[in-house]
Amino acid sequence: MPLESDQSGDYTREGLLLSAYVKGEDPDGRALEALVGEYQEPAFWLAYQLLSDDDLARDIVQDAFVKLFRKPENYDPQRPFKAWFLRVVRNLSIDRLRRQRCLTLPEVVDGFVDEAKSDPLEAGERVQRVRHVLALLPEKYRALLIMRDVEGCEPQDMAEAEGIEPGAMRFRIHYARKAFRKLWRDTFGEEVPDEA
Repeated sequence: MPLESDQSGDYTREGLLLSAYVKGEDPDGRALEALVGEYQEPAFWLAYQLLSDDDLARDIVQDAFVKLFRKPENYDPQRPFKAWFLRVVRNLSIDRLRRQRCLTLPEVVDGFVDEAKSDPLEAGERVQRVRHVLALLPEKYRALLIMRDVEGCEPQDMAEAEGIEPGAMRFRIHYARKAFRKLWRDTFGEEVPDEA
């Protein structure tokens, strides 16, 4: 649905912000500032997990926002924004990796491990193990796990962003988790701990 539409009653909050921008109803740039403020950090962390480079991750996030503001009509304002935007960031990150033709060791945010529940030394070791196993996964599975398990995107939203059925997305997430568990067992000779 084009952003110029007057049917803004069904728009998401983000859709309304972009609609105001498109219609010229955002002269101070507050709508755009709100979008950047809310989604810059999760976008950065996703890009960083895939690229393992602060500067490249910032460039990717900036590119994603520029792409959004230049062509806001690419976003369907009735669909969940976060999953869609993180998909854009993921795709730009993967494109950058392909261009570089070198994969680097990704790091995972501490969101995979709840350090408050355990000894800090054990938690630190678990974080290192999670990072290692994620580095072994193909980037498409890594991105799915980060979007779902770290950023908390709902499978329904992720499916809409990808243009696939929710069941297919749940299957992809299941397959990514299954691949993670298998790599964990193969690497460490034990099942994945509940906290990881």
